[in-house]
Amino acid sequence: MIEPDKLKKAVERLYDWQYRDGTSFTCQLYSLFGKADPINKIKLFIAFPEEAAAYTAWHKSDDPDVFFESHGLGLSN
Repeated sequence: MIEPDKLKKAVERLYDWQYRDGTSFTCQLYSLFGKADPINKIKLFIAFPEEAAAYTAWHKSDDPDVFFESHGLGLSN
């Protein structure tokens, strides 16, 4: 089960990956989600469910800015 507080932190780190310093472990993890083959992507999603949920929601969103704004983040943050 995905914990809301952990999901919120995962979205904040996703924002950092997109708009700030992308050198943390979690930022590198988001890069791996996009590069991994299907089998390894499943393994990553199982190991890091909150980050996977944040990444998937962001990736499927029509507008990344609106996605982040809906989570209380924006380009002014």
